[in-house]
Amino acid sequence: MSLYESNITLIKKHPAQFHINTFAKQYLFKYIYEKTNEDNYSLKIVFQSQSEQSYQIHSAYTPEKEASLICDRFFSENQNILITGFGMGYHIEALSKKYPDKTLIIIENDMDLFLSSLSYIDLRKFVNFYFIIAYPDYMVMDIVSQILIDKSNTREFDIYELKPYLRIHQSYYQFIMKHLKNEKIYDLSPQWFYPKFKNATTPVKILFIDSSYVLTKECLFAIQETGHQVHYIHIDDKQTDYEVFVRKLMLDINQFKPDFILTINHLGFDKEGRLTDLLSEMHIPYASWFVDSPNVILSCFKQNISDYCSIFVWDRDYIDDLIKTGYPYVDYLPLATSSDIFYPKSLSKIYDVSFVGSSMVYATHKNMKSFIHRPDLLHILEDVSNEFIRLKTRHVEHAVKKLTSGHTEIFFEDNDQKDDFYAAVLWRSTQKYRLSGLLELETFSPVISGDENWQRLLPFSFRKLPERWYYEDLADFYNQSKINFNMTSLQMKNAVNQRVFDVPACGGFILTDYKEQLNEIYDLSNDIAYFKEIGEIKELVKYYLANLNVCEKMASNARNKVLKAHTYAHRINEMINIMKKRYQ
Repeated sequence: MSLYESNITLIKKHPAQFHINTFAKQYLFKYIYEKTNEDNYSLKIVFQSQSEQSYQIHSAYTPEKEASLICDRFFSENQNILITGFGMGYHIEALSKKYPDKTLIIIENDMDLFLSSLSYIDLRKFVNFYFIIAYPDYMVMDIVSQILIDKSNTREFDIYELKPYLRIHQSYYQFIMKHLKNEKIYDLSPQWFYPKFKNATTPVKILFIDSSYVLTKECLFAIQETGHQVHYIHIDDKQTDYEVFVRKLMLDINQFKPDFILTINHLGFDKEGRLTDLLSEMHIPYASWFVDSPNVILSCFKQNISDYCSIFVWDRDYIDDLIKTGYPYVDYLPLATSSDIFYPKSLSKIYDVSFVGSSMVYATHKNMKSFIHRPDLLHILEDVSNEFIRLKTRHVEHAVKKLTSGHTEIFFEDNDQKDDFYAAVLWRSTQKYRLSGLLELETFSPVISGDENWQRLLPFSFRKLPERWYYEDLADFYNQSKINFNMTSLQMKNAVNQRVFDVPACGGFILTDYKEQLNEIYDLSNDIAYFKEIGEIKELVKYYLANLNVCEKMASNARNKVLKAHTYAHRINEMINIMKKRYQ
């Protein structure tokens, strides 16, 4: 049996030690093995290009001596050593002699190099070590973590860098080094496993992932208002170094020791599920409150399923979809209002009918970027969005299937493009839906507050005002309107949006499109005005403008309902009770 065949047999006998990606990328390299003065082999890698650039991986004369001298200058204080690059293993032999009791993990990017080296080295010398061969850079961290968990009680490690590899595969190893060096703080020592939700009387400690998103301030204030403790970590929309954020989060967890983590729309979580895995290993529960379509968002986060993850959705109709996806805990938690921001003011009613909302033009175009080169998708986007408006299920996939029934299915280049298309359908259909309702208001000289795209979408008879700042002058606008007109985004299947709470909190009157969940919030006969068909709008507006006393009475009733049961303080308490019952 040849040395190569013997090594392959050895690899098959020890699957726990050899993590090998059989679908590895191939490189246009040439590998040159030459005899040395030590009667072993050196290795040179040559780029098969016009320049024929080459890199000497080990000394051409005394590779063992070179490795021994370099390793003498390397000091490790931890139980584990991660090694970037295998080459011909001289440095690994030297490290094993210096640190015989430590765990060595070798990360090798080049499958062809590894296989060709098996004809020159004997793997029996390395059988007690761990190899990660030719895996994509973003997968290496998960494999390393698993090895460390299985092998030792610590995730602390030192890193030995085979320098030529950092030049040959620069981006690959830089990415891994950056991530691994930041992960060194994730030592799963007993300090992480502290008790959660100590007792019924102790205030709950919530670590809140804060951002510029419109509802984060309300949640932060509500936690404080209800007497619970909150520590927040801010993540900026433009944040580029994800590891810096995770590192800060881990340090804050260690110091604050929260009962659970709260985030909005899964903010702060990565698509690969690394943060989810980390929190699960530390037994730290987290709540993710979705106030936008969870189907669109979580389709990108399929690695985030965990028993420590509790999903809260503002629309009950999404629950079944998410449970089928695999999320074990999904609860209904509707939107609400903040009575500190939205309250009655002594302002004149200067607008007969007003509308506040986005045209959805920017949102649609943002998601169209990934398929702007696909005229077939651009064309069918219009047909699918029209079909989506007609469907009672409010499910994009149902609209696609119904429209393409009996025809060739829509081809998507990848899942990201599919998700972007589905999101674009949501925003484009909402744009069409809102425009159809607003045009019914034309005879009443309505006032529109929103983005500048309304200028070209609506007739000149509409008065267009700039978008109102949510936390400063939006409440004034609601107070100044006799009828606050509302049309809900179609991503909300049967739920109600923010305005259905905020306008009544101001003591204002609202006319909104009908949603089933309105019944759970208001008395539809006495609290709130609604329409089920676009054709009803004109007559309803005419009636309520002629009967403002009715509007005032309904607005008062609705405000009482909101203050009694539908503030963010109510929602936070409900969420805490669920989390406490689930994870105490």
